[in-house]
Amino acid sequence: MYGHNPMSMAMAPLNTSLGQSSPEEFEADADDDAQQDGQRQDLASANCTYNQPSNRRRNPTPHYIEALETRLQRAETLLRSLIPNFDPNDPNIDAIVQERRQSALEKETQAPQDGQARNVSDEAEHDAKLRSMIESTGRLDLDESGHWDFHGGSSGAVFLMRMQEQFGVLLGGIDRSAPLFPRPPRPAVITSLESPRSMAESPLENGLPNTVDLPSREIARALCEDSLNSACALLRFVHLPSFYHMFDRIYDVSLDSFEDAENRFLPLLYMVLALGSMFHTKSGQDSGEPAQNTFKNSLDQGLKYFKAARNMIDITDCRDLTSLQTVIFMTLFLQSSSNLGTCYSYIGIALRAGLRMGLHRSLAEHFNPIERETRRRVFWVIWKLDTFVSALLGFPQMLSYDDIDQELPIEVDDEYITKDGVLDMPPGKISLLFAAGNAHTRLTSTLAKVIKYIYPTKALDNSLQGVPKSSYVISHAKIREIEQDLAQWLDKLPMALRPGGEGTPEVLRLDSPSSITPPIIRANMQTGFNNFCGFLTPIFK
Repeated sequence: MYGHNPMSMAMAPLNTSLGQSSPEEFEADADDDAQQDGQRQDLASANCTYNQPSNRRRNPTPHYIEALETRLQRAETLLRSLIPNFDPNDPNIDAIVQERRQSALEKETQAPQDGQARNVSDEAEHDAKLRSMIESTGRLDLDESGHWDFHGGSSGAVFLMRMQEQFGVLLGGIDRSAPLFPRPPRPAVITSLESPRSMAESPLENGLPNTVDLPSREIARALCEDSLNSACALLRFVHLPSFYHMFDRIYDVSLDSFEDAENRFLPLLYMVLALGSMFHTKSGQDSGEPAQNTFKNSLDQGLKYFKAARNMIDITDCRDLTSLQTVIFMTLFLQSSSNLGTCYSYIGIALRAGLRMGLHRSLAEHFNPIERETRRRVFWVIWKLDTFVSALLGFPQMLSYDDIDQELPIEVDDEYITKDGVLDMPPGKISLLFAAGNAHTRLTSTLAKVIKYIYPTKALDNSLQGVPKSSYVISHAKIREIEQDLAQWLDKLPMALRPGGEGTPEVLRLDSPSSITPPIIRANMQTGFNNFCGFLTPIFK
């Protein structure tokens, strides 16, 4: 009965039909198999080609090896700054790294969970500290005359003193009792400028005007152009049309007809002549004359004009812009004659006078356009001189940037600024002179940041414990921040003012400070880190 199930009998024909194929299908399958066998025979008979591998050993290029050595040196320098007494040859270095990593993880787990996610790598970079090479609060010298002379941390004197301590054996020893920079006796004509004396000591009574020492109009005009266009290429703080208007009045009006405006302008004219003498080249001057003789002759001529101006002004009571401009030209003359100590004293006088006149505040509604722009120019030139000379001497900056709300001068040439208003410059024309001056002001603010963070006064480690040498550490994040400021400043600089460009002598004269000042800033940054060789980023190199 089991073999005669009706369901199994019904399914049998279906299974038989599915398992069989017709003769035509068998013939088609045979043709496909024959075609595939022929393709396999063709592939088997084909010749195979391949590149013979070289058995020679490839040696790396010298540049590749040098790059690896540089990267290795930087990595070791960074590790030494983070891990004291780091030895790359220590066989237990892996255990040390693992131990430090484990301790860092334990600190993280013990920290309070405040719900704020922190990036560990960014925080470590932000908190990284570098120890400065300048292990001193400064140097105080006493000369033969009993005069004290202090050199701050950012000054070249302290840096050279530190270098002498490091290489004293090579230099034949150090005499600590001797002054750092022994100088020969200075001429009497220069020592008379050592202090800004009051007008009460002037040989001319009541500061009477003196036109006897004025040169001819042609020579005076040439000296003024050298002073205003060459010496003050980035420090233009006078309104040229107004200046030359008063210049003509001095030579056209008799001394008896002088009024208050002429009496104020005459000392300014003498100081412009004095500074121009330092930059003036006579047409028939021998190019082979020693530079020392040329400088001495220029200095003697400039000192004559300097003394004439000094005898006509009381610099301790400057209450007008013309007198303040005269004091600024005095500081520029002293700076050009390498008399930075006295120059610093005059800058202090100019800054205090400017503060009394409110130049650090934006008070534009009280003045006409010429007076408003002159006030802005005078103030920012004083601020730049204070920052620059203080950095060179290692002194603190006298005025904080937070106390200033004065605007930068507008970037318009003088001929378009009148008492009635500021005219529009021709389309497509820009004032490269004042664009360069404002760019130089922004760059000087970066120098102030370098002095603030690289040479701090209140971050010394051991000065209160009686340790003779005190040192300090500097935030690596601040260094990166200053680097970014320099890069952004260069990106915003007009193409005509970028270093290495071509143009007229006036443009090249404006370009040279943009080529010199950034290296000065970088030099101030690098001075404290000469012990971190190879650690500085490419922007410093």
